[in-house]
Amino acid sequence: MGISIDGPEQLHDSFRHNRRGASSWARVMRGIQLLRKHGCEWNAMATVNAHNAAPPLEFYRFFRDELHCQYLQFTPVVEFDQGQVLPFSVQPGQWGSFLCTLFDEWVQ
Repeated sequence: MGISIDGPEQLHDSFRHNRRGASSWARVMRGIQLLRKHGCEWNAMATVNAHNAAPPLEFYRFFRDELHCQYLQFTPVVEFDQGQVLPFSVQPGQWGSFLCTLFDEWVQ
C-alpha cells in the first residue's frame, strides 16, 4: 500500500491539498494510523520539490523518527511549461544535495 505524503505538515501542505484547496495532511495521517491499527504494511511515496528539498534532514527524520516508515521512495518534481522549468521544480544541484545528505544520514 503506497501513501502519498510529502513530509511534515508544513512541507506536505505546500502543494498537497484536497479538492476544496484545504490541507490534506491530517487525513493522510489518519489513513496511516488506520493502516497501522490493522497491521497493514505501507510505504511512503514522497515527491521532492524546491520547497521540501531545502531541509533534507528534517524531511527524512520525519519519516524515520515520527512515522517509523520502513519503506520510503522519493520522486523528484520537475515540470516544464513552454520549455521552461517551473519554479517549484527541484533543481539538479538541489536534488543531488538532497540525496547525498539523506544517504550520509542513512548510512550512519
